[in-house]
Amino acid sequence: MRKVLFLIALVLAVVFVAAAIYFLIPGIYHPYISFNDKKGLVFVNAAKHPGVIYSAHHFYAGAAFVAALVLALIAFVSRPRAGMAAQA
Repeated sequence: MRKVLFLIALVLAVVFVAAAIYFLIPGIYHPYISFNDKKGLVFVNAAKHPGVIYSAHHFYAGAAFVAALVLALIAFVSRPRAGMAAQA
C-alpha cells in the first residue's frame, strides 16, 4: 500500500511541476477561470481578453508548485523502506 501511495504521489508531483512550468510560459493559451455573478466559475473568453489568456499566470503556477511540494512530501513520507521491501 505504501508503494502505491508513493508512486501516485510522485507521479502527481511531476505532473503539477509540469503544469506550473506550463502556466509560466507566456504567449501560449492558458485556461483562465473567473467568477461570474450569474454563472459562477467560468472560463475567460479568449476573444474578449487575449492579454489575460496568453500571459503567464503566476497564481496558478504558484498553486501548482505548492501542490507539487505537498505531494513530494507525501511521497517522501510514504516511500518504501529498504528493510520493509525485504520483509514483503
